[in-house]
Amino acid sequence: MSNSIHLIGSYEVSLDAKGRFLLPKVYKDQLPEGQKEEFVLGMGFEKCLKLYPKSEWMALSAVFAKYSPINKNVDRMRRSFNAYADIIFLDSAGRLNISKKLCEKVGLTKNIKLISLGNCIEIWDVDTYHAYEEQEEDLGNITDEITGGNYLNPFTA
Repeated sequence: MSNSIHLIGSYEVSLDAKGRFLLPKVYKDQLPEGQKEEFVLGMGFEKCLKLYPKSEWMALSAVFAKYSPINKNVDRMRRSFNAYADIIFLDSAGRLNISKKLCEKVGLTKNIKLISLGNCIEIWDVDTYHAYEEQEEDLGNITDEITGGNYLNPFTA
């Protein structure tokens, strides 16, 4: 995975009647030259979409090449990863278009929330995100699960 992209921030924006939204300038300013126009939009694990600069999507996609092509579970992940992926382009007005099939798949309405995850941006319906936040597991428990209780100081490690 590329280490050159570290997007920061979250924003609420609106979809127009054609499924377009204005990509916030702060995100565009954080993207390296040559990675500001072409993106891949795909499904997230939760009820959201993930927007990747195309180079980041290609790096993530390349991870699958490391696994056996005759493994059924690898095929299932690869299929899930690619089934709803769309290549999209920033238009001259700075907007990105979400296809009707993807809007319907995750229930996007007019108001959406963009949340950066480093190398990609999650796209949530605002109401769906608020419901997700309310039922989200305590972050302390998640941290324990990820670290196994071994807390390293990232500033000294």
